[in-house]
Amino acid sequence: MRGALIPLNPQFSAGANHPLLPTIIDIAVTYGLKKRDLQSGLLTAETLRRGTLAGKTPTSILCIILCFAGALLIAGCASAPGPELTEATQYPRAPDTSFEYMDGSTNSLADYLGKSVVLVNFWGLRCQNCIEEMPFLERLHNKYGSRGLVILGINTDGVDSALLEKFMPQLPVKVSYPIVIDPEFALADAYQMMAAPLTVVIAKDGTVRYRHEGYEPDIEGVYIRLIEELL
Repeated sequence: MRGALIPLNPQFSAGANHPLLPTIIDIAVTYGLKKRDLQSGLLTAETLRRGTLAGKTPTSILCIILCFAGALLIAGCASAPGPELTEATQYPRAPDTSFEYMDGSTNSLADYLGKSVVLVNFWGLRCQNCIEEMPFLERLHNKYGSRGLVILGINTDGVDSALLEKFMPQLPVKVSYPIVIDPEFALADAYQMMAAPLTVVIAKDGTVRYRHEGYEPDIEGVYIRLIEELL
């Protein structure tokens, strides 16, 4: 397994023009990986071994490799999404999950029931569609936040708040809606996230009304009509 190839997400390896590609490389380098390996779009088991052995215990080595590999698998962008919003049938009620925010505070979905429409958006730093969607989500937050809309941006990179705070200022928009960390991918599992961005709209009664993978400008009007109907 020393030379076994571990392919990166194609959107990452091919996305030379991705605005946050340098950021992703910096994240990987903090784990001791080599820039040339990231830029080539391939990692090897030997590369991971070289990058993580020095000064690390066997347990921490395994954690670093698993967390990095998990982030690569889970945070990939949705490919070729259609413009139609699909009504959710898998989740008549949203999973009663807890959220940990970047400032360390926590709450649960139950805290919003009866008061707010909740838009849960799974996003990743490596996901270009996710980054492109953020200005629209910020506009929704600014327009409807005072009327009861809560937007929760759940990060899928598997990193802690300290590392995320380092790279948030590099986003193309200053995000003022809450950002949730999910280092163990518990929320991604609860919502059966297969690709990002994933958006789930939850009514005040806790039922999941819609879920949609991907982002394209045509979907914005559909979200706006849905939110105004539910508020």
